Amino acid sequence: MDSNLRRSEERCRLALDAARALVYELMPDGSIAAHGLERVTGYRPEDLELTLDWWYSLIHPSDLALHRQRIARVMEAGGSYSATYRIRRKDGEWIWVEATAEVFKDGPDGAVRVVGALVDITERQRATEALRESEQRLRSLHALSGRLLAARLLDEALEDLLDCAIQICHASFGNVQLFNTKVEALEIVAQRGFRRPFLDHFRAVHVHEGSACAQVLQSGQQLMIEDVELDAEFAPHRAVAAEAGYRSVLSTPLTAYQGNVVGMLSVHFKEPHSVSPQDRQVVDILARHGADLVARLRFEQALRDAERYKDEFLAMLAHELRNPLAPIANSLKILKLDPGNTAFVAQARKTMERQVSQLTRLVDDLLDVSRIASHKLELRMENLELASVAQYAAESCQPLIDRRSQTLTIELPNEPIRLHADPVRLGQVFCNLITNASKYSGEGGDILLIAERDRDQVAVSVRDNGCGIAPELLPRVFDLFMQVDGRSERSGGGLGLGLPLVKRLVEMHGGTVSAQSDGIGLGSRFIVRLPLAAEPGPQSQLEVPTSTAL
Repeated sequence: MDSNLRRSEERCRLALDAARALVYELMPDGSIAAHGLERVTGYRPEDLELTLDWWYSLIHPSDLALHRQRIARVMEAGGSYSATYRIRRKDGEWIWVEATAEVFKDGPDGAVRVVGALVDITERQRATEALRESEQRLRSLHALSGRLLAARLLDEALEDLLDCAIQICHASFGNVQLFNTKVEALEIVAQRGFRRPFLDHFRAVHVHEGSACAQVLQSGQQLMIEDVELDAEFAPHRAVAAEAGYRSVLSTPLTAYQGNVVGMLSVHFKEPHSVSPQDRQVVDILARHGADLVARLRFEQALRDAERYKDEFLAMLAHELRNPLAPIANSLKILKLDPGNTAFVAQARKTMERQVSQLTRLVDDLLDVSRIASHKLELRMENLELASVAQYAAESCQPLIDRRSQTLTIELPNEPIRLHADPVRLGQVFCNLITNASKYSGEGGDILLIAERDRDQVAVSVRDNGCGIAPELLPRVFDLFMQVDGRSERSGGGLGLGLPLVKRLVEMHGGTVSAQSDGIGLGSRFIVRLPLAAEPGPQSQLEVPTSTAL
């Protein structure tokens, strides 16, 4: 019998060890007998006096009051008891335990005896908390996705995105930057928690400046700087970080579907910190949402702008087509009234010829744009010299230059510049640029066409000292339906198709064209770069093509 009891006790002890449990008994005199105490708490029973008060000293202060109340009730009434609370181990770590006990009373006023077990459930509690946080993140992501899909204002939507990232990472600060292609830098468009010195310091972040965002801009990959004081590349910005009150930062690129970085999402922490892989993954998802949002809203804005430009263009087209009709109608009336008057007839014929020529030019420009858009315009390439094309352009535009009392100067290198190009279409390019310069320059303005060899290319620039171009309009001057100054354009005639035609014709020749201006009132420069001909060949002289400058 004794051997059976010993085996039973041994099996029970092994089971308790496997379950990593503590079994205890509270005696009527207040002492405690425990098995597994060191395994759960780190304390050895022989090293201390086990009492209920000692056990209470281990319990977390936030859990102790409730635990005492529940113990008092069950000690008075007897019966079963269970609870979950935190205790501090000997090594200082707080752990979660689940306690179950049975209270036995020897009569209503008799001695109390408590037998119970306690299990370390810290890992289970952490897993439960992680699951709860994961569900909360998913709910936050789902709600945010719906709001972003309905968003119409970019700044407000990015602030919403930033708030979600800060909440998920339990960060203290954060900002969202968008990449400005004009200045090749990131600019802050939304922020939380930062003061003016930080915002001024990071007003424009370039790729080689060493900050977290600059490093991500260079690599295209998410970056966690756990302590900015220890990151060598971040050294130039440590003073600003210290003033702002953060020690660590997580920066995540907003990457468009083409792979280019359109912005940056950054969250900052007051102390050295490492964001968990799960939270970093969620922030990456947020950044992808942000990139999609930026692309969608910019695309929608581009559509609205294109629709507006188209409407303005159609209104201007109607205006330009109507202008020649009135003189033609008046000339026809004159012919009907006095067909025998040769002076009247000659004058009416000249008027109609001039207006029909204007109508023809407008229609030709529209057809050229249509042919290029549908890839139906063919170039007739041949070997030629740049000088002949420049001379043709100057002669074609001279009447307009003279009417406005302007000066056109052409400067070409002494050695021949040979190109393989369509002489008519290339002449059209320089005619349009000179005409454009003339229209946007006042009476007596100066226009300069200058060519320079640049290795295997030639750079031809057309410069004027006219009204200039506002910085925000420079990226769009070659767009269809775009008008730099509608009033100036209408006063000079034409539909504003000259620059779009120039861009497309230059690109068809394998070249590029760009616009530059120092601002309103400071003139403009249009630079055409064309590849030089591989080998010299027979030269072509430009003859009789009709000017299509606008």
